[in-house]
Amino acid sequence: MFFKSIIACLAVLLGLAAPSANAAPAGVWEPTGKPGIWFVWYAPSFYTGYAPRSQEADKVHIHMGRGNQVRITVVMTEELIDNYPQDLMLREDTITELVEKDVIDLYMNMSWERFQETLADHGVRELAESKASMDPAEYRRKSLELMRALNPDQVWHIQMNAGGLCSGWLERHQGAQPANASDKLALVNDILPTRLWHMEMTQELEQTLSQALAAQDAEGVMPLLKAAAGDLYPVEDGRIDVWEYTTIYPAGTHDSFTTVDGERIPNFPVTGVWDLTSRDYGKGQLGMVDYLSTNPGYGFITMLPYQHAGSYYYNAFHNDGIRIPVSKSFMPQEWKNVQTEREGEHAGQFWACSRGPVSHGCTRVPSDLMGEFRHILPSDAEKARGLPTFRNDSACFDVYDIDGDGTPEVMGIKYYLAYRAVKPRDPVEIRVKNTRDAYYPWLYGKSAFVWNEDGSVTFPKARTCQFVGRKAVAGKVYENVRLFEPDYHGGDKLQFYTLNPVNFETDPGFTFNRELRNVGWGYKADRKKLFLE
Repeated sequence: MFFKSIIACLAVLLGLAAPSANAAPAGVWEPTGKPGIWFVWYAPSFYTGYAPRSQEADKVHIHMGRGNQVRITVVMTEELIDNYPQDLMLREDTITELVEKDVIDLYMNMSWERFQETLADHGVRELAESKASMDPAEYRRKSLELMRALNPDQVWHIQMNAGGLCSGWLERHQGAQPANASDKLALVNDILPTRLWHMEMTQELEQTLSQALAAQDAEGVMPLLKAAAGDLYPVEDGRIDVWEYTTIYPAGTHDSFTTVDGERIPNFPVTGVWDLTSRDYGKGQLGMVDYLSTNPGYGFITMLPYQHAGSYYYNAFHNDGIRIPVSKSFMPQEWKNVQTEREGEHAGQFWACSRGPVSHGCTRVPSDLMGEFRHILPSDAEKARGLPTFRNDSACFDVYDIDGDGTPEVMGIKYYLAYRAVKPRDPVEIRVKNTRDAYYPWLYGKSAFVWNEDGSVTFPKARTCQFVGRKAVAGKVYENVRLFEPDYHGGDKLQFYTLNPVNFETDPGFTFNRELRNVGWGYKADRKKLFLE
């Protein structure tokens, strides 16, 4: 189709198909993949990816670990799954109406058309419209099938035998004598390894843990599993059976390094559990969790604050935060001559997340994936207030059993860009070559991992953190853990636009921006805020 031919042309233009035959010189990025977004100048945008939206914040887990990545895991409810096709259709119909009524003009890129074509190719509208007439179980199956097709390596069916979990726990911990709250929490959370993050002992957890430690069989441990897993991972008919959506983003962290086991690695000064909070001081519209900065450098993309750092400063999850002029010496030639798809203008600016030390204290993620981050959370951002985010110590990996098979992995992502910037937000050089064999020793430390014959990576010892009263403390050390490294899925998940009724940098413009990001299943959008009434 027409837009697929555009993608093919862009792949050649941007070097998407394969690395150059001749390696780029030292200090210059290899022109491989599509790790960022080219643009002419700052403009508002909306999300054009396919992540599901959870209208329940307590089903969302956010975790940052060694390796500079943020993992978001959503335990999906049946209601979420059943409304996934409707969510996609509602988003498409809303944007279509905004364009047809001349509220917005699409600008620079053509991610929107690719979004529409993908929905058409997968029969999303036909599926959504068949909901009323289709058997509910069959509809749910097809909805999950669609979600997996649109989100490769991100949708997982977690099925666990409850008796097996209890027996395994008993084998590991029978006779244990916890000395303090930290020991008790470690025992409680290990009933469902890598999936539970209790930070405080409740009366119910104290009681069921005591009972489990005295138990002689799995049946005696079952009350602990049910109490600890709760409604997040309910035990029904002797099994835990849920669907999860897990996405991983490269992350830019504080511009500093630390030393662990003799290796220099990125430093995480802000650790522990920090809740999403509103921004109450500063410029622009205040008092909401889904803050939009008036500073164009943040791309008019949602920021999610988690720490008030004094005065009007906040640490937050936000976009790349730095634009890279394509004239920079470290940009490969193939990335310097990109044109916008709509107007054919020279795209002289490039957004790319620096996966490494770069920020003043915030956590930076790719611009389009920051839009996805916001999309995953409830439409009513107030529901996300107080949502805990878990931030490991610099030495601690995010170890997670992503597919529920009982074998945990170290979380990673195939994204290898890191650059150094100086004030005021001026990128001056790359920190390391953007190849896997150069990047991983720089990121993890040469002695932290081994290359396997098949090219995969194993960590002989992988420390983790647990969280006690919101403080990150030393947790379990796993041995011989493989690295899970899915493909990077950003680079084309936002669509730039211009707003016609008002200047997008006015209060009504920011209100429009925020309301457009709220559109989704389970939420009634305010059509007046969208200039549709």
